[in-house]
Amino acid sequence: MFTPLVAVVIMLFVITRDGYTKAGLKSLGLHRLGLRAWPAALLVPLLVMGFAYGVVWSTGVAGFAVPEKTFGMDLPLWVVPLFAVFVIVQASLTNSLGEEIGWRGYLLPRLESLGMWRASLLSGFLWGLWHLPMILLTTLYHPDGNRLIVVPLFLFTATVLGVFFGYLRFRTGSVWPAAIAHSAQNVFWAVFGGFTVAPRRWRPSTWLEKAASCP
Repeated sequence: MFTPLVAVVIMLFVITRDGYTKAGLKSLGLHRLGLRAWPAALLVPLLVMGFAYGVVWSTGVAGFAVPEKTFGMDLPLWVVPLFAVFVIVQASLTNSLGEEIGWRGYLLPRLESLGMWRASLLSGFLWGLWHLPMILLTTLYHPDGNRLIVVPLFLFTATVLGVFFGYLRFRTGSVWPAAIAHSAQNVFWAVFGGFTVAPRRWRPSTWLEKAASCP
């Protein structure tokens, strides 16, 4: 998850050498917090995941069930919100930030000549393509399901998310809201997924669940 960050470091300090200038470093959007966008960065993923899993549960594609273990650990359910907040903070400072510095921090502003929406769409699609080796060649990332279904749905999801993350980046001039939204999307997907049980005929995964999955 840190390869986009590594690529940016190489670009800034080895190839273009813009990283040795204040303007070059500021171009990544790390110097602004973008606080006014933080509520949207947290609430939009929550609402989207809530709606997606609400459809899954209400249509009977999968059922709602309280898990015996929370996040694979023997934790009481009241810990879930606290644990979710902790993971969002932790991921926003590590994994998600590492990706977002590359895709929304460095690349997106350099596509701005295409216009905000086209640039955001393209960066989101490229971001989705970047995940494909992990999906197709390893069992570390979305290992279940038919690849012919998982891959198109994943690319669609990543592209749509890229538009939202790009909007946050352009509106605030900061990469932090995108990193927070990225973390929130992953965490809320895991939380809702933990309360979901697919019927046997749909296992190991359903197309709707994959549509609600996240990068």
